[in-house]
Formats: sequence, C-alpha cells, structure tokens
Amino acid sequence: GAVRVLPVHARPESPRFGQARNPWLTGTASWSYIGVTQYILGIRPELAGLRIDPCLPEGWDGYQVTRRFRGMDLTVNVVNAAGVATGVRSVAVNGTTLTLDADAARGALVPVEALSDGAVVTVTMG
Repeated sequence: GAVRVLPVHARPESPRFGQARNPWLTGTASWSYIGVTQYILGIRPELAGLRIDPCLPEGWDGYQVTRRFRGMDLTVNVVNAAGVATGVRSVAVNGTTLTLDADAARGALVPVEALSDGAVVTVTMG
C-alpha cells in the first residue's frame, strides 16, 4: 500500500490545525459554480447559442449577471415579476424581442447570431 504523510497542518500542535491545505483538489467549488450558474441561474452554453432556463428559489424577483460567452461580454437581466420558479415568457436582445424555440420546457435558446459583444439580454419569466 501507499504510504501517506500528513501535512503539518493536520497535527493538533500546528497553529494552523484544521485548515485545509489544498481545498480546490476536491472539485467541490467548480461543481458548485456549475450548479449555481447553469442550473439555478439557468445560463448554459450550447452549440447553437446560450440557453436561458432559470430555476429560481421562491421570493426571487430576478437577477443580473455579466457572462462571457464565445469572446463576447453579455449582460443577462432576468425579471421575475410573476414570482414563478421556472418558465421563460419572453427574451429580448438589445431591446429586440426574439421568437422563442418550440422547446419552452427547456427555457429559451438565444441564438449565437443574435448576440454581440456588450449585448444586453433581457429575460422575462412567466
């Protein structure tokens, strides 16, 4: 079997006892980031564009995120005046309303062609 040596922080005599030495090695932080950004805020990159499919906790009236996507800096404003947990009613890019794809159960796909650097994407839930 492999011999494992405890880092000095693992010993009770250390003034840094209990502190993690390499917490990033677990993957917890990166998976938490994916879970929050892609599945709660619901902003997921796809081949054809940016999928917006929020699943918000009760009481959230929306949020604003700055997101880099394919070299473009985008501002995504999600408005949830209806107070729903899921569902996208409309999407506009720089004030121009987009036609939503047929698969509304998966939120809305914003085609990459509709996006540009500095674009503001406004999503209304409902």
